[in-house]
Amino acid sequence: MGDYIDDTYVANAVGGSAIVDALTGSSSSVLAQHIAAAEGIIKGALENSGYATTFAVGSAALAVVQSACIGALVHKLYNLKQQEVPAAYAIDVGTFNAIVAGELKIPGVQPSAVTGVGGVEFSDSSDTSDDGRPAVFKNLRDIY
Repeated sequence: MGDYIDDTYVANAVGGSAIVDALTGSSSSVLAQHIAAAEGIIKGALENSGYATTFAVGSAALAVVQSACIGALVHKLYNLKQQEVPAAYAIDVGTFNAIVAGELKIPGVQPSAVTGVGGVEFSDSSDTSDDGRPAVFKNLRDIY
């Protein structure tokens, strides 16, 4: 269903399908939409921080991302029902909030300074054109 979590993972993580059914009205398509939304929020936050969005199965990084997805999902579902999120989900919701705020480092994964928000990639400054000018000015040589 999703890239990080699916309906079975959700049911196991929240304590059973009865809870999921109560929050989604027993609709698998509603659950799928909410899973996609939760994963989208987490993917966006990861990309903003410069992290890749694919992780090895069974890795600590994937476990953290799955926890954050569950946090996003239960936060969304309970708020839609205008109910307070139970304390049992505090770690998952905390993980979700920390990733979105950019405060949590994903274990075993190094963020890219280039692809994160504000990241910069410089070109090689040692390349020069045949007339000795920096390559960036190569096309302007006839103007001077």
